[in-house]
Amino acid sequence: QRAQDMLTTISAAESYLPTVLNLLTDTATQSIRSENNLTLILNEDPQSSSKPLRVVQALESIDLLYGVYAELLDKDAAELGLSACDSGKDKVFVFSGDAEVVAAVKKCLLELWDRVVFFRDRQDETYLQFLAESLPVMAKVNELQVQGELSEAQVDSLKAKLVEGVTRFIAT
Repeated sequence: QRAQDMLTTISAAESYLPTVLNLLTDTATQSIRSENNLTLILNEDPQSSSKPLRVVQALESIDLLYGVYAELLDKDAAELGLSACDSGKDKVFVFSGDAEVVAAVKKCLLELWDRVVFFRDRQDETYLQFLAESLPVMAKVNELQVQGELSEAQVDSLKAKLVEGVTRFIAT
C-alpha cells in the first residue's frame, strides 16, 4: 500500500510539475528574465475568454505575497512592478522587484505547490487555511513574534495577507 501511495504521489507530481513550472517560467520572456523578475502564466481555455476576476486575483495574489516577504525582509513592498504582460494563447505577467523578495516569493510558490500536490486529497473548508499555515514562512512569522521582532498586530496582518495571497493564487 505504501508503495502504491508513493507511486500515486510521484505520478501526481509528474502531471502537476509542468504546470507549476509554467507559472514561473516562459521561454517567450527569456530575454527579459533576471533574478529581479517573477513570471506568472495563467493558462487559458482556448474555447473561452478570460474572466476579469481570475486575472485580478492572480495579480493580487502576487502583490500580497510580495508584500509579506518585503515586510519580513525589511524591503519596500512598493518596489513590485508589473514590467510586462502578454495576452497571447495564455496570459503572461512579468513582475519585477527586489531580487531577495522575488526569490522568496518564488520559493514560497514552489513550497505551496508541493503542498497542493501532497495534500490533494484534503479538500475541505479549511484546506486553503491549512495550505497557508503549513508554509515555512508562517513558522518564521511566529518565530519573529516570540523573539519580539514583530508585534501581535504585525503578525496578524502578515498571516492574514499570506492566507489571502494563497487563497487568491490557488483560485486562479
